[in-house]
Amino acid sequence: MRLLRSALQNIFFFVTIIVVGVLCLPGAYISRSFARDRVRFAAHTLLWSLRVFSSLDYKVIGGRHISKNPALYVSQHQSMWETAALYLLVPNGVFIVKQSLINLPVAGVYLRRSGFIGVDRSNKSILRGLIKKCMAQKKEGFNIILFPEGHRIPYGEQAHLNPSFAIIAQEAGLPVIPITHNSGLFFPRRSFFKKRGVIEMEVHRPLSMQIRPIEMVAELKTIYYGKQAVGEE
Repeated sequence: MRLLRSALQNIFFFVTIIVVGVLCLPGAYISRSFARDRVRFAAHTLLWSLRVFSSLDYKVIGGRHISKNPALYVSQHQSMWETAALYLLVPNGVFIVKQSLINLPVAGVYLRRSGFIGVDRSNKSILRGLIKKCMAQKKEGFNIILFPEGHRIPYGEQAHLNPSFAIIAQEAGLPVIPITHNSGLFFPRRSFFKKRGVIEMEVHRPLSMQIRPIEMVAELKTIYYGKQAVGEE
């Protein structure tokens, strides 16, 4: 039964977004808001299909910490789930993503037109340009979302946190709002199967902007992994 539920969920989700994505592609070139609405539709479709076919729901704790002004949201990354959830949770959110995603034939058009910021990880001198792009999106009223862990990490494991988020935040004047969750328990990395249950996502209070980037990284690591994690690298 679990195999059948997971298969139905995957088929429904991917067929739906592929069909809608291709049919609506011309509109994405014409209107940025149209492109963002289609990305929102894809996010809703993923969460709805998980709830209906896999009995996997979620709840958000600390929603009061969502900022009314542009901010930098730094989330743990364990599965595909949080990308959809964050897009729906954070108003006017744009992700910092791999440039390879921006370059995809159809999906990349929607991401690019929605204002997502592509990063070429092979380029070691991209930080200054990234800061400028984040400042430009801030001026337009967008929130920035990124994953300091860099890639999906299995639930319970720790990763090196890229300190660039702290530099971006201070240079662009964006408060840093941490987000933690346990999606990897139910939607494991590179797994076809999803477990039924309720994912918990927590929005934490903003980090202090009066501390050095290295201290900000340590504080975020404590929030992500607990006090014992600091200094373990």
